[in-house]
Amino acid sequence: MNKKKQTIKKPNRYLLLGALSALLIVSAFFAYPFLRHAMGEKEMVTQSISQSKTLGLDSKSPREYYDMFQCPCCGQPVDTGCCGMAKQRKEHLDGLLLEGVQDTEVAVQMVKKFGFGTLMDPAQEKEIKEYLVSKAPDNPPKIAVESPRYDFGTISQSQGIVSTSFKITNTGESDLIIDSLDTSCMCTTAKLVYKGEESPEFGMSMHGTNPKNFELRIPPGDSTELKVFYDPMAHGKQKKPEMRIVREVTITSNDPVDFQKGVRIELTQVR
Repeated sequence: MNKKKQTIKKPNRYLLLGALSALLIVSAFFAYPFLRHAMGEKEMVTQSISQSKTLGLDSKSPREYYDMFQCPCCGQPVDTGCCGMAKQRKEHLDGLLLEGVQDTEVAVQMVKKFGFGTLMDPAQEKEIKEYLVSKAPDNPPKIAVESPRYDFGTISQSQGIVSTSFKITNTGESDLIIDSLDTSCMCTTAKLVYKGEESPEFGMSMHGTNPKNFELRIPPGDSTELKVFYDPMAHGKQKKPEMRIVREVTITSNDPVDFQKGVRIELTQVR
């Protein structure tokens, strides 16, 4: 009986190579976002600054930029990643560097976003303000706060919420626009009163509950009242017999130099 010899066709090696190449390309496409996340943005920032140096645009390294700005809770450089605030500041700084923003303008943008307290060297505040004055438009608005510090003295938790007011005046030559308030703690809230009308209430912005798209326009020479409220029960029943409390409210406006102005309340709280 004759048996037919069975033959198995070998797959075309070129087809195999083509399929393998296509698979590698597709895999690389989908893996890129994960690889980028794993590598982090630091390499991209470093490359961006290196290119700027090559073009003669800048002379600072990423390390030097990170050391210019501090985390508000620990005073360490923003790239330490010690908390959400440090990460937020580093991400904003990385974004500025990737956009090609350099030198003094980096500091200006960081200060506009996070306030002068983000500067590692307080002496740099004077330099930045001088720069802002040189860039300010003619006849700018100017914010002035009368007696920006208030001490309640000693209060007890049983008193409940206490409040005080600060007078804000536009001493400039064009309309002053206040667009937000921010408090340093959830126990403190604030609102503006202008011509008998109260604004929405503002608290600590990082909680994400503050009003959006707010704007109060104050003509030259006119004033508004900033009302600040402190709730001694906000953190629960007090355990220590006595506590010294200091809280701040930040006012953000279109003043080209003092775009963030602060007021402070102080008190001694007893049970």
